[in-house]
Amino acid sequence: MTLFDLVDIELVTNIAETKSFTQGAVLSHLCLSAASKRVKHIEERLGTKIFYRDSQGVALTQAGKTLYDGGRRILHEVDHVVGDLHEHGQGAKGQIRITAPTTVSTEYLPGPLCRYLEAHPKVNVDLRMRPSREVIRAVSDELADFGMIARQVRTDGLEVLPYCEERWVVVAGLSHSLASRESVDFEETLDFDYIGLPETSTTQELLNEAADALNRALKIRVQAANLAVLCRMAEANIGVGILPESIVRQSADPAKSRSIPLTDKWATYTIQICARSVQALPQYIRDLIEVFVVDGAARVSESIEHSH
Repeated sequence: MTLFDLVDIELVTNIAETKSFTQGAVLSHLCLSAASKRVKHIEERLGTKIFYRDSQGVALTQAGKTLYDGGRRILHEVDHVVGDLHEHGQGAKGQIRITAPTTVSTEYLPGPLCRYLEAHPKVNVDLRMRPSREVIRAVSDELADFGMIARQVRTDGLEVLPYCEERWVVVAGLSHSLASRESVDFEETLDFDYIGLPETSTTQELLNEAADALNRALKIRVQAANLAVLCRMAEANIGVGILPESIVRQSADPAKSRSIPLTDKWATYTIQICARSVQALPQYIRDLIEVFVVDGAARVSESIEHSH
């Protein structure tokens, strides 16, 4: 006998994500009493509780988390099937789950994503910003259709496609002592004041780890809210920042600042697209990945032209 059906799975998912039986029931198009009865039957069949109440509302037990994670994958597989069916004559319809670091999400994704969504009005995108290691975990656990990573992390069991080459550069005001340099070693920059980013950002995480490896620490003078603010502060000579070169080209004013390449081996890297299996994804998701691949190739060409 089946323990639960798709309505049960959707209900559990909605309650978990809203942290409310009432809101979960509404999203599942059920009255509260019917929703409560369904949850009670699930718990009876499993022989364990899947929800408990805390100060913030309803929360999942460990068993509930297992059911929720599996349920999300099941619902998304159903969505894939529906999307594939709609591709026959009606155009693709469905949802795409993407996860990527904050820097990648804000600086690289908007352009190609907007072009894709304009051409696919029936597709919705769920974009989650996570550090690269968590991106790998989400894709491996099928909580995301594909992800993008901006640093060297293990991708065992995943299919990986290159997006574009990048390198880290120091951005400094024209009057800064580093502004006249053609290149600089990361360790040397640690003698100067830094403009940092939020600790949760992939960029800041990478720089902290690089400093730790040298038994040093960044001298953060100010924590900038975002990349544009960091560039404005560097231009004002408040400190130096380290960012991907393409972002500096987009965000910093060349009349007020210089970008100085880092000489360290880790300063050159490849942004990558990762998925469990690209071919196994519905066509409309593969179409989006292809948009990113083409965009990445254009960025590489632009970078080569810029370097000449």
